[in-house]
Amino acid sequence: SPPQASSSVGSAAGVGVARREFISIPTQTNSVVRTVKTVPYDHVDAAPLVLLSQVLSLGYLHREIREKGGAYGGGAAANVGGGTFTFSSYRDPNQAETLRAFDNAVAWAASGGAIGPREVEEAQLQCFKAIDSPVAPRARGARRFAHPELGDDERQAFRERLLDASAADLRRVAAERLAGGGDGARAAECIVGNVGGLEVKGWSVMTAELKPLRD
Repeated sequence: SPPQASSSVGSAAGVGVARREFISIPTQTNSVVRTVKTVPYDHVDAAPLVLLSQVLSLGYLHREIREKGGAYGGGAAANVGGGTFTFSSYRDPNQAETLRAFDNAVAWAASGGAIGPREVEEAQLQCFKAIDSPVAPRARGARRFAHPELGDDERQAFRERLLDASAADLRRVAAERLAGGGDGARAAECIVGNVGGLEVKGWSVMTAELKPLRD
């Protein structure tokens, strides 16, 4: 049987969250998401944020959420097209602990010495593996249609920023873009799972049809 979930889902320490929603469905485990507003594709911090998401997914979040917390999976992703950074877990029995792990991951990444050249190189390899993978003509056309502003020059500039990023850059964007909720301290959190008898003070609780269940 899965580990017992925490009886309280509180506010994440140190993060300005504009919206918290708990969508109640009949299940034993939960999916937990926090999304933070960051910067667009052409910003100098976009590439370090992509690398940081890889470092956190491969290291800290994997260890804390999956190995220690018992979730089936979890990680981080930087959506440079939408200008957001997302932490997530799924089939997760410990939603409150996972939210704290999101906070602690940022603090870990921003601390001196936590991320070094080796972690950056591993993240770069993962990024270029995805960037350089073959793209079908249909997918290439859809990408151009969705983001006509991102031409070959812009993509090459982004590649160069990925290559030039250092461990210090990753620590800096963790502190400046993620700690405290990012730009304007704006973040959103959502849990999908069984609310049961959990204390969810400060959360909007809804049914699967997105109708209010309780305040």
